[in-house]
Amino acid sequence: GFETFPDAAGAVQAVLSNGFLPSAMEISDRFTLQAARNYVGDGVPRGEAHLLIEVDGLEKTVPVEISLLQAMLEQRGAPEITTAMSDAECEVLWKLRREFSYSLRATGLTKLNEDVVVPRGRLVELVQFAEKLQAESGFPVACFGHAGDGNIHVNVMVRNMNEPAERARADAALDRLFRFVIGIG
Repeated sequence: GFETFPDAAGAVQAVLSNGFLPSAMEISDRFTLQAARNYVGDGVPRGEAHLLIEVDGLEKTVPVEISLLQAMLEQRGAPEITTAMSDAECEVLWKLRREFSYSLRATGLTKLNEDVVVPRGRLVELVQFAEKLQAESGFPVACFGHAGDGNIHVNVMVRNMNEPAERARADAALDRLFRFVIGIG
């Protein structure tokens, strides 16, 4: 867990720039986590953003890598770190991740899901833009996805797509998103 979405995105960049090669890294923002808390209930981590890191390798080296990652993430301000070693413990964490899309649908809003990819080194810029887009468009913008490869699901959450003015605002928000993503490569 992290206090802010940009903090979690910065941790992704730190993990990669410090030579770690996780088998998976998944990130989610505050809106997505709150939707999951409402939908799933217990087991959703504290914080305003969430980063799931999976490492694999030799049985003797994985605990060492986890320890190093944990220390680095604590230095970056992660207030809560949960580790899982068994298949059952790992499944609990992955089940939460698989529920994100369903959790967003359960909000009752229309989920305009865009699957964007940015260079991993620009992930912080994307999440800052998503927060700005939310503030300026008036729509919740829920982000989660595959932080390890820069593939993020950016979801503009709309109350009523049948209302012409709201549809036009949503289309304009999506246009801004696409222009931004193309602009950062």
